Amino acid sequence: MKLNKLYVMRDIGGETIIVPTGNVIENFNGLISTNEVAAFIWRHIEECETPDDMVKTVMGEYEGDAQVIEKEVLEFLETLRKVGMIAY
Repeated sequence: MKLNKLYVMRDIGGETIIVPTGNVIENFNGLISTNEVAAFIWRHIEECETPDDMVKTVMGEYEGDAQVIEKEVLEFLETLRKVGMIAY
């Protein structure tokens, strides 16, 4: 999977946020505050070839119900893909 390099992750005031840059600011005017798992996913996007690879990566880092993790990771990735933050 690939990150859209026009979105960058920054730690600001103790929060991890995703910030649009360049021409994407015209279509996406705002910041995205992330939780710990979302930040983990963002940092590991390009290490994973597929969404299923990301599910395995998250499961290797966090404990929880496997079905819940899979559902939430896949939903998050699809949201990022739909708004153009990642491609796969």
